[in-house]
Amino acid sequence: MAPLQSVAALRWTKLGKYLALDHDVEVDVLTTYKDFSDPAGRYRRDDTLLADMEHFGTFHLLRPPVAVRAFAGARSWMARLLRAREDDGPVQAAVTYKGAFEDLKSFGRRVDLALGRLLAARGSAMDLSSYDVIVSTCGPGWPHLVARAEKRRRPDVVWLADFRDPVSRNPADRRLCKAYGEVVASADAALAVSQGLVPLIFARPGQPVHVLTNGFDPADRPRRPEGARRPLDRFRVSYTGTLYHFPWETENIATVLRLLQAMVDDGEVDGDHLEFVYAGASSAVFRCQAATVEGVSFPVRDLGLLPRHEVLDLQQASALLAFSTWNTSAQQGVITGKLWEYLMAGVPVLGACTGELSGSEARRVVESARAGVVMEAPTAAADAVRARRFVTGLYRQWLEEGTTSVDGDAAYVDSHSYPALAARLMDEVILPLTGSRSRS
Repeated sequence: MAPLQSVAALRWTKLGKYLALDHDVEVDVLTTYKDFSDPAGRYRRDDTLLADMEHFGTFHLLRPPVAVRAFAGARSWMARLLRAREDDGPVQAAVTYKGAFEDLKSFGRRVDLALGRLLAARGSAMDLSSYDVIVSTCGPGWPHLVARAEKRRRPDVVWLADFRDPVSRNPADRRLCKAYGEVVASADAALAVSQGLVPLIFARPGQPVHVLTNGFDPADRPRRPEGARRPLDRFRVSYTGTLYHFPWETENIATVLRLLQAMVDDGEVDGDHLEFVYAGASSAVFRCQAATVEGVSFPVRDLGLLPRHEVLDLQQASALLAFSTWNTSAQQGVITGKLWEYLMAGVPVLGACTGELSGSEARRVVESARAGVVMEAPTAAADAVRARRFVTGLYRQWLEEGTTSVDGDAAYVDSHSYPALAARLMDEVILPLTGSRSRS
C-alpha cells in the first residue's frame, strides 16, 4: 500500500481511493510498518502516492515479530549479496542474481506462510468487528490468514481474497499454490488479476472467482491538451519495469533489440536517431539479455530504478514503449501492470511474448486498445513483419511531426481505469454479497 514504491502497491491504493471517492465506502488499511528513513534501505517512498492516502481512514501498522523480521532481514541480505555478484559480468550476474533470487522468493513464500501465522496472530488480535467487508491480497500470505481468522469469528463478514500476483512464478510449484488455495477456501469470493491466473488460485469448487485486472489512475495522466505531446529529441524506445530471468523469458529484450538493429541495418531507421532506454530494478537481467545481441550500433542505456514521477516523464519522452511477458501452457495471462500505465500514457506500444502458446492476453489487450503490436514466439516471423511495418510508420511520423501517436480505442482503455474497475468491484462483487454500502 501507499506510500511504498512498488507496482504492487498501486492496485489497492487506487481501488481503495475510488471506492472512497465514488462509492462512499470507508476504507481502512491493515499493513506492516515500513521504515522509509534509509534511502538505501529495503523500502522506498513513492511521493506520487502520498496524496492518495488522504482518501483512507485509519492505517493500522503491524510491527512484525522478531522471527518474521529476522527472516525478512536474512532474505534482504541474501538479495544484496546476489546483487553484489553483478561484478562477475552482465550475463553471469543475471543468472546468479535473478535465477537464485526467484528460487529464494519461492522458498520465501513457503516460509512466509508459516511465519505469517505469527504476524497474522497479531493482526487477528485487533478488533475488526466494525467492518462489513475484508479484502486480503497476496503476496505476502499473512493478510489471507488474518482474514480467515476473522471469517471464522464472524461468518457474516464478507471476505474477498485477492491474488494480484501468482503465489509462485514457478509453474512446478503447484503444492505451494494449493496451500494458499486451502487458506482462502472460506472466502466469499476470490479475485484474480488476469484470466490466466484463475487456475493457479486453486479455488474450492463453487467458489466465485472474479477477474479484476490492474489498471491506471486518470489523475496520473499528463496535463496536456488532448492529443498533444511535446516534440521528442530522439526516436527513443523505452522499457520501464521489471524483467525476469526464467528459462521461458530470457529473449524478450533481445527480440526487440534485434528487430531495431535489423531495421537500422536495412536503412529503415537511422541509428543516429535511435536510442533504447531501460528503467527498472532488473538491471542485471537487462544487461544479460542485451549482451546476447551482437553488433548493436545505437545507444542502449540502463537508468536503473527511478522514482515513479520520473518514470512517467520518461514514458512521455518516448516514441515507443516496450514490454515483455510470456504465455506458456503452465502459466497464461501474464500481463505486467506497466502495460496499463503505457496505455494511459497514449504512447505506441511494442510487446514481446515468449512461450509456446499464441493468442496471449497481453496481445488481446494491446490489439483491443489499438495501441501497437505484440510479437509472440509461435508466430515470430509474421509478427516481426508487422512490427517492422509498425515501427517504420512511427519513425516516419516522428521525422515529419516530431512525435508519435496511435489511433487508440479510448473507450476500451478507459474501461480499465481504476474508477471503472472500482465501480465493477462494487457493482458486481461487493453489493451482491452485502446488499448494501459497506465499510471495508
